[in-house]
Amino acid sequence: PSSTDTSTIPHNSTDNASSNLLPVIIDSSPVPPRPQ
Repeated sequence: PSSTDTSTIPHNSTDNASSNLLPVIIDSSPVPPRPQ
C-alpha cells in the first residue's frame, strides 16, 4: 500500500514535501476582491 511507502521515505523527504505544499495552499487560497 502507498501508506507503507510513505513510512519508508526518510523524514527529510516528508519535510520537503510539506514545505512545498505550503506555498501551493497559500496560492490556492481565494484572493480578496480589490476595491474598484
